[in-house]
Amino acid sequence: MTNLTRRAALTMAGAATLAIGSRAARADTPADLIWTVQLGLSGASAYAAKFQLAGFTEYVDWKNASGGIRGRKIRLFSEDTTFKVDVAVAGFKQLMADHPEASFVSGDSTGFVQGTTPENNDRFHKLMTSGSFASEFADTARFPYVFLAGPSYADMIGVLLQYIKSDWKGKDAPRLAIMHSSVEFGRDPIEFATNKAKAMGMDLVLVAQTKIVEVDVSVDALRLREANPDYVIFHGYAYSTWPEVLKLARDYGMTTKFMGTTWASDLPAVRKLGPDADGYVAMAPYNYLTTGSKEPMLATIDMLRRRQDPDYDGYPTHGYMQSWLNAMLATRATETVLDAGKPLNGETMAAALEGVKDWDTGGIFGVPVTIKDHKIAVGRIWQFKVGKTATVVPISDWIRLDT
Repeated sequence: MTNLTRRAALTMAGAATLAIGSRAARADTPADLIWTVQLGLSGASAYAAKFQLAGFTEYVDWKNASGGIRGRKIRLFSEDTTFKVDVAVAGFKQLMADHPEASFVSGDSTGFVQGTTPENNDRFHKLMTSGSFASEFADTARFPYVFLAGPSYADMIGVLLQYIKSDWKGKDAPRLAIMHSSVEFGRDPIEFATNKAKAMGMDLVLVAQTKIVEVDVSVDALRLREANPDYVIFHGYAYSTWPEVLKLARDYGMTTKFMGTTWASDLPAVRKLGPDADGYVAMAPYNYLTTGSKEPMLATIDMLRRRQDPDYDGYPTHGYMQSWLNAMLATRATETVLDAGKPLNGETMAAALEGVKDWDTGGIFGVPVTIKDHKIAVGRIWQFKVGKTATVVPISDWIRLDT
């Protein structure tokens, strides 16, 4: 583990529930539940990862303060992957060697799950989540222990295409451009999106791939201006590239409606655009605002975030919410298995989650959800409004693809 990881984790975590550093550390008692998380705390995803780590650590601290899971405390071990697959896979193997008793594993990316699943299927059999919404993870035969904390990337694109169809008022077919990053999750839904858009009668005028982090986006913005789309979907980015493209496109005078999937829809990133953010549309699976909520999980998150961040304005990032929900999935599985008197392993915990129907997540989702094909295919369309500051409001009902 790097010193950077140690400093970042200890800053985010509260008490001794986060065990980071010495690989020789062991649970003090066999009753402890061991969870491991590997996140890109440095590298291309560092900004998002710090909130993902906060989601896990604050959940664990909160859960332990109320007695743990069925009386068993959680010990959370974390490592920095630098958002590189080889580093993540090596770290996973080391964590499994150090903590074979771990019952839950979470990773940073699509590549993490792809790289660790063969050995996890054969040897370790751990319940696994990640920072990914990869469409291929719905193949439960290949990924029997992997669960998504929301809809797949293909689901997200599908919901946006439905929105375009209902929003478009022109006589001709709507002109659509899709801009995506070159990393795995950026490429994930593009074949689906291309086929689906054409099947829905849309004019797909541009499909453009960029780096996930790009210093000069002028070429990409020019490609958009030349294509002159009515709608642009950004997919496969965190906090870079797409905001610069949108801002430059606005400078060019484009009146295109810009849209993004989950990782291109966090309020902190959108706010950086200032007036250019007005009208931006997002497909997001979680509720945005925690302040004033009577829903128990949203109220808890609001309380914890304010304790950690005096400048918290009521809008947690999607990374934070995803980690919180990943922890809720692990908790739900653990409770079900322990209540049944069964051993905690990938088979029993996956089976526990596969049976979840009409789950009240305490406000994370706005409707009860069902886990089908190891994902929660629920989302909503939101729009950003810019006044003195940017806020976000729903412009659709909750859209359920999980039935």
